Amino acid sequence: MVGVAMVLVLCGVAAGAEPPLDAQISDFQLVPVAPQAAPAFSLETLDGTTLAPGDLVGRPAILYFWATW
Repeated sequence: MVGVAMVLVLCGVAAGAEPPLDAQISDFQLVPVAPQAAPAFSLETLDGTTLAPGDLVGRPAILYFWATW
């Protein structure tokens, strides 16, 4: 009896589930923009020095933007 109730609950949850990510982003398109220089900025590193994009010329760099909502 409990097993049947669980199956019915799980089927109800699955029916209301969101579509897979592939289906959600199928209409997503990248739109190219005209190339332009990044705005000037600087960041303080963990050891207290200042780092700017010009300090990284010729070296690979990854900018990781993170936020919580």
